[in-house]
Amino acid sequence: MHVAAHAVGIGSMVNCAGHAIRSTAEAAGERGRAVAKYEMMGLFDDQLSEGREIASGISSKFPSISRTEVLDYLRTNASGLGSWDRSKDVAEAYLRALIATKMSGGSEHEMEQTVRALEGMGKPNTTQQL
Repeated sequence: MHVAAHAVGIGSMVNCAGHAIRSTAEAAGERGRAVAKYEMMGLFDDQLSEGREIASGISSKFPSISRTEVLDYLRTNASGLGSWDRSKDVAEAYLRALIATKMSGGSEHEMEQTVRALEGMGKPNTTQQL
């Protein structure tokens, strides 16, 4: 009986270790795919490096947003706003608005429409101006 209890305990530990290893491998794979995607989409090495620093800072402030998501938004916004520098300028404000929108039950599309409307009206929409 005692040996069986130990066997079950060891089996549980092995199972937990397997889950941890799989989760780590999945996260590493996701990061690898993201880097390949950014390279294909035209992010230069210096932009990717700078984007990682921005993403680390923002995701540490707002844990509900991952570094990968921040990098995705930086890249998407650079395309939509016309420049990497403009995307960096509005990154934190954009992500704060995204979090608020999600918390209120709105969609990302609704939030983007609001941000574009504010830009069109000349309202403050950078972190410093808000």
